Amino acid sequence: MIELKKLLSAIASSVQSSQELLKYNKHKMFLEHFTVDNNGINDNEGIASAGADTVLTPKVHNFNLTKNQNQEPLVVPRVALSNHNSIALDNVKVVLNVSGKVEENRVMVNIEPINTDETLQHHQITMEFKQQEASEGEARIITATSQFI
Repeated sequence: MIELKKLLSAIASSVQSSQELLKYNKHKMFLEHFTVDNNGINDNEGIASAGADTVLTPKVHNFNLTKNQNQEPLVVPRVALSNHNSIALDNVKVVLNVSGKVEENRVMVNIEPINTDETLQHHQITMEFKQQEASEGEARIITATSQFI
């Protein structure tokens, strides 16, 4: 048996860690469409540690859309050709079926699916985790910086 508050805390922590990991991976995948120009050498490894002063150059594809070989190809940044939607855990609902009892002012639960112990009470616990909106300050900074694009 496990203490209920420890179980709920572990679940909440796992959901939050998953949300953060998904946000990080989305950002990392977006940055993979760019390269760091390191003295004329493309440095894809340096992109992970690129600081605020680092200029990122978009990776491009060249398209020749006519049969005329003298015409310049259409240069399109790879980032413009990609879908940037990712998996999001904005709302996670967890339903637990537990059996438990109170021991020394602590709620102890058993998470085994079937428990025939008649001394235990059976309960269903529903938890819903929702992604918070950005703070007003963060939202203003994001809006202001997006205007430069």
